[in-house]
Amino acid sequence: MGVIHRKINELVAKCEADPKAWEPRAELAGLLVNFGQAPRAIKYIDEAMALKPNHAPLYLLAGDAQAGLNDPTKALALWEQALKLSPGDKRAEARIAAARQLIEQEAKLAELNAKLQKDPNDAEALIARARLHLAREKWRDAVADTQAVLAAKPDHPEATELGAQAFYRVGQYDDAIRLWKRALKANPKRMDLQVWLEYAEKGKEAADSLERIEAKVRAAPDDGKLRIQAGEICAGLGKWAKAFEHLARAVKLLPNDAPARKAYGLLLFRLGRMDEGIAEVEKCPKLDPANPEYPRILAELRRMRDMHREMKRDKSSPTAPKMPPGHP
Repeated sequence: MGVIHRKINELVAKCEADPKAWEPRAELAGLLVNFGQAPRAIKYIDEAMALKPNHAPLYLLAGDAQAGLNDPTKALALWEQALKLSPGDKRAEARIAAARQLIEQEAKLAELNAKLQKDPNDAEALIARARLHLAREKWRDAVADTQAVLAAKPDHPEATELGAQAFYRVGQYDDAIRLWKRALKANPKRMDLQVWLEYAEKGKEAADSLERIEAKVRAAPDDGKLRIQAGEICAGLGKWAKAFEHLARAVKLLPNDAPARKAYGLLLFRLGRMDEGIAEVEKCPKLDPANPEYPRILAELRRMRDMHREMKRDKSSPTAPKMPPGHP
């Protein structure tokens, strides 16, 4: 993150040096929003909007900041203003649709909560709330609701399927497998259930493998090869913080190891640190020039980065804020 911190400090200095410059304020705010610092970004957005009050991308960015502060109502108003200033802006339209959906979900959730306060065992309300929790990636809340239904009705079909999905998302693969097997027994021709069961079985296999590898890492914390294995498994399971911990350590232990650089670079790329990731993978052909895999990987990463930049480019805006990715 050193490069990002330097860039932020550079932009702060520009803002302090020129109180009438809106561009560095907008760029700085975009960076802060993208890196989860929406409260800090608000000041610079307000200053930029005071200097350039009818610039639609600033309203788009202001809405992104409010979304980062979990205020979809304020975000919606700002995105609607952005669309008013720039009719047909697809980014604004997409954000508005998502915000309206979120507001509707929150209203529905409040209604279901009120219903369940009166009757905590209302299976229909629990299932509806579990669906909402899954849609909003509140996996553990979905687990709680589905298990409440299954405690009273062990063969409830929808609770079984939703519960399996929720358990899978929190990494409780044994429970997910158990429920998907139950669902398949009742619906043997459902191929989608078979696919989900296979995903859960592979997830369990990876989790068990990770447990074994991490036991070895604890016994030999300076074994770079073990760190690479642990990091790659963590990345496959979506355990990004642990993957970063293992792979960052691996490249320190094995600075001239091409597989370590490749694994670390690919992780950085997946985390959105594309240039840093590519810089790591660029070291691989120098460390292992006979391996034809590295030039192919580099070409693909550069292509994906350039495509990403092209999609985000907006000639009228110094920044194109990144929206949080949804869960696959």
